[in-house]
Amino acid sequence: LPDPGAIQFWMGPDAHVLHYAIGPHAEQINFFAVLEGPDPWTGETGPTETDPGTLARAFDGWSPGVVQMLTAVPQSPRWPLYTLPPMTRWSRGRVVLLGDAVHTMLPHHGQGANQSIEDAAVLADLLAAPGALDGGHTAVFDRYQRLRRARTRSIQRSSLVTSGLLHLPDGPAADARNAGLTGLDPWLTWIHGVDARADTRPVPD
Repeated sequence: LPDPGAIQFWMGPDAHVLHYAIGPHAEQINFFAVLEGPDPWTGETGPTETDPGTLARAFDGWSPGVVQMLTAVPQSPRWPLYTLPPMTRWSRGRVVLLGDAVHTMLPHHGQGANQSIEDAAVLADLLAAPGALDGGHTAVFDRYQRLRRARTRSIQRSSLVTSGLLHLPDGPAADARNAGLTGLDPWLTWIHGVDARADTRPVPD
């Protein structure tokens, strides 16, 4: 691999791989390989055993370092990736949802856990505000949904669109995607550069 210690993304027709070092001394490599299909999915809702050599066949002809990494371990079970439409109502009575329970995301932006944390921080701020519960939970839960709905829907939609962009065949569309990757960091500031608590963080005395 060009740099085994770095986070690296490899993209190609109908597949992509993300890998990064883990462990106290970065002595191990964790990878996440995604394949298109089968269509339709006929397995269970969780991991399903798959034929030996599935990864090797899917990535045949890719960079030798990638092939060596993928074939250095036994064939793993295969997981389906699911997404669901965003929910229109996030609470009922004293029960309120956050994270993937209310805005399920594909993993292509790595935002499933992050958006759960943002949801929790905003909700905690709203609940902790002086007098917040004087009128009951409904008003707090409604404001929480209003503050979080547009952002989570935008990220959820972007993660779905990104799925197709990662698996483009060679051609003009892939060339345009690759050119855009040179500006990836500033492009992603709309996800990573936002203060989710800007409207709810308590003001110091």
